Amino acid sequence: MTDKVQSKLYFQGQQIIALEGKTSKEYELLMRRDIDGVARFPYQEFITTMTDHDQHKQYVTELAVILPKVLSHNPNYTFSFNLDYQELFYEETFPLFEQIDPALRSRLKLELTERLPLNRTNAYDEFLPKVQLERLAALGYQLVLDDFLAGVNSLAGLFEVPHLISRIKISVLHLKRFLPLDTIIDIINLIVTAIDDMALEVVIEGVEDSDLIKDLPTSWRQQSFYYSSPVNVEPITF
Repeated sequence: MTDKVQSKLYFQGQQIIALEGKTSKEYELLMRRDIDGVARFPYQEFITTMTDHDQHKQYVTELAVILPKVLSHNPNYTFSFNLDYQELFYEETFPLFEQIDPALRSRLKLELTERLPLNRTNAYDEFLPKVQLERLAALGYQLVLDDFLAGVNSLAGLFEVPHLISRIKISVLHLKRFLPLDTIIDIINLIVTAIDDMALEVVIEGVEDSDLIKDLPTSWRQQSFYYSSPVNVEPITF
């Protein structure tokens, strides 16, 4: 079953909250199309885009228009944008980020999602594609491991490229199906403590319980519906 697409690609934003320090507002950019009159993530279309090289080229053409506008029209905001590892093996991905004004790149973090690429050309024994990540970092983008501890975004992968990663983002959404939330937080605390000397930013996603939220370290940024629902933040949408 395929999605019935009724609009051009656009973004909604969900705020990533910093509980301490003075930082600019930050939003994760969430891909949306209006499907049957409702803003939705076009899941089936996204899968095809990541696995069909020709469709990915069309997707990049749309992004080449939207992303620079998002950055230039919102000079006081920082944004995080999801990047699938498969895209690092599609060459058109790199010109997309090269054509963005270098002065704007520090306000766009690239969140590397956890899915295993179907087709890759990096060394067999690499957990993460180091050469491709170095190309993005050399352009001035901060790199983030999204859904850290899930999929390919493992501790071993982080240890391979610690100099390239500025932030880890840990979601409790999937783990909540298997473990009590307080147990999950205990595990996350242990892991964050173990990598404390890397001085990484930590974002925790999906914690909605107010009693638990107040016990989390204030140095951790948070992303959840407790703080922010995805919204159309003008002029993020076009």
